[in-house]
Amino acid sequence: MKDINDRNPGSFSPQPFFIGAFFSGQQILQLLYIRELWRQDSQVERGTLRYAPWFSLGNTAIGIWMLFWNNDNMKGAFIPVCINSLTQLYYVFALRDKTPSTYQSKLTNIVSITFAGIGVLDFFHNGSAAYFKSMAPDTLVKIVTCIAAPLTALISPLAFSACIAYDLFGVAVGQHQLAEKAVVGFGGGGGEGWARLVGGLGVGVLGIVGARAISGGQWL
Repeated sequence: MKDINDRNPGSFSPQPFFIGAFFSGQQILQLLYIRELWRQDSQVERGTLRYAPWFSLGNTAIGIWMLFWNNDNMKGAFIPVCINSLTQLYYVFALRDKTPSTYQSKLTNIVSITFAGIGVLDFFHNGSAAYFKSMAPDTLVKIVTCIAAPLTALISPLAFSACIAYDLFGVAVGQHQLAEKAVVGFGGGGGEGWARLVGGLGVGVLGIVGARAISGGQWL
C-alpha cells in the first residue's frame, strides 16, 4: 500500500506510518467495542447499539476503499472514503451521547470520534491524490485550512480536536519528506513552506486543546 501512496503524492499526503500507527491503536478500541456488543442484551446500552450500524458502515467502506486503493484507483477509492468520513462525522456531531457517563457510552464515543478524526485525514489525503495529484495548495486552500483547523478545535469535543492535531502533524511530516526528496519543485506535495504552516497549525490546535482541557472542556 505504501508504494501506491508514494506514486500518488498530494498536498495533504501524510507520513504513511502516522496513519498506520493511528489505526493500530484504533483497532484495539474497536475490539473492545465489539466485545461490548456481544454481552447479554440487558447489558448492552441503547447508545452502544445505536452506533453499531454506523460502525459497520464505516468498516465496510474502508474494506471497499482498500480494493480500489490496491488497484491504484484513487478516484474510485475516494467514494468509500467520502461515505466513511461524512457518516462518521455526522454521527459524532449529531447523534453521539453528549453526556457519556458509563464505560460503554464513553467507549462508544471514543471509537466514533477517533473513526471520524482519522476520517478527516483520509478525506483530504485521498481527495488530493485523486483530483489534485502533485499540485501545491493555492492561496485559498491555505486560508481555509488556517481558519478551519483552529475553529474545529474550538467547537469540537477535545478528543476530536486532538485527532485533528495528530492529522496536521502527520501531514506536516509527510509534506516535509516530499519536499526533502525534491530536486526541483515541491516533490509532489506543497513544499517546505506548506509543511511548516501545517505543522504550526498542529501546534496551535494542540494549544487550544490544552487550554480547553485546563478550563474543563469536554473530551468526549
